[in-house]
Amino acid sequence: MTNHRYYSLDLIRGFAILGIYLINISLFAYTEDELFSYYSSYSEIPNTLYDTWNLLLYSLISLFAEQKMMTLFSMLFGASIILLTDKLDVNNKETTSIYFRRNLWLSILGVIHLLIWYGDILFVYSISAIIIFPFRKLGCKKLLILAIPINIIATIFQSSTTPAYFDNSTMTNGFKSIIIFPDLILESSVFILYILLSFSNMLIGMAFYKSGFILGSFDDQIYRKLAKYLIPMGIFLTLTGITVSELQPYYISLISPSAVLQSTGYISLIILLERSNILKSFQNRVIDIGQTALTSYLFQTIISILIFYDEFIGLRSMNLDMTFQLLIIIVVWMTQLITIPVWVSKFRYGPFEWLWRTLYYLEIQKLKK
Repeated sequence: MTNHRYYSLDLIRGFAILGIYLINISLFAYTEDELFSYYSSYSEIPNTLYDTWNLLLYSLISLFAEQKMMTLFSMLFGASIILLTDKLDVNNKETTSIYFRRNLWLSILGVIHLLIWYGDILFVYSISAIIIFPFRKLGCKKLLILAIPINIIATIFQSSTTPAYFDNSTMTNGFKSIIIFPDLILESSVFILYILLSFSNMLIGMAFYKSGFILGSFDDQIYRKLAKYLIPMGIFLTLTGITVSELQPYYISLISPSAVLQSTGYISLIILLERSNILKSFQNRVIDIGQTALTSYLFQTIISILIFYDEFIGLRSMNLDMTFQLLIIIVVWMTQLITIPVWVSKFRYGPFEWLWRTLYYLEIQKLKK
């Protein structure tokens, strides 16, 4: 079990990992060429009750998870930067060399992951982490002051690089997609966008850690107010961007600032959940996923490849709609919630965490408890 001080940190990270799969599953279920057509199908007026149900599922996941979970995970990554470097500084370790080796190996892992699946985010995180290193000593206010303009730039950049309209032959009066297609390395503009987004969100996560906000150091009343107001504000911003884009010829994306607001609200909700002791056994399982975030993230890739790729079960060829994708999501979640706690009960780290730590510490880490 994790140190109580970081209980909320691992719980939030675990929920972020589970939530990311709500979005990533479509990137496994469809090829890059097919993905655009898949998303555009949800801009059409539904003809049947079943189509309406799928549109509702897609819309809810877009509103509550699209970019929000990745933003949440980026914030946690930023918080972990301060946690790691503070620990290394206190123990008089070679902070700089260990930190850069850590992110060098993460970038290599990201490239390997990218060769297997086009939706990788590890490479982007490693680059952002290297860039952010000189800013780790800044105070909370300075980190937030730096993050805000970068997020604004990312918002403008996102609006200019995301297609405003789908092909007219498939476009109806329904809402336009706000999806950023994950051609991370192949499309330099999208790669830059992801760097801007992850960098600004990591800065916010660093500020949240230093303030104690993400560690649950604030009063319940503050977390309740933030959850109550920020989540609806984020949803409102997302819908505003969609509506404005419908009414004029230019695409306006407000998903980046909305994701920051909603993610901050989600952090507040999760901390309140942790304090309530509701579903404590379930929380402990999510914490185990948070403690093994890298392994849990790659676990989703491995199991999805087995499910969707033609070389294995091959469900990618079936063009699964949102309902069937959701069923698979639930199965994958259940598998993780059952198997990962068993591993954590016996070992100190997930297998990929163990390999990663061994490589950047330059010594074999003890695995068994």
